[in-house]
Amino acid sequence: MRARNIQGVLIGRMPGPDTSLLGYDWSGFSVVALSLSLAAPIFNRVRENHFNTASVAAQCFARGYRRIGLRTRRGRHGGLVRPDLVFEA
Repeated sequence: MRARNIQGVLIGRMPGPDTSLLGYDWSGFSVVALSLSLAAPIFNRVRENHFNTASVAAQCFARGYRRIGLRTRRGRHGGLVRPDLVFEA
């Protein structure tokens, strides 16, 4: 990555919570991990805000929009989202 002058890296979800990427020297990069699934090293992290996403979908529905797309895994919304607004995979 250094040879390509890559300065920033986004690390996606890892297969398990014990995943480690300690075998690489990250000191020359700006790194952000997407989720909590990376055990080490500790990077700045960002996460989804599903409640906010569902709230925005409900606001769109209240404003008259009827073709709203909100996808979630089965049961992940805990019944807090109107069933007619959610497509569960």
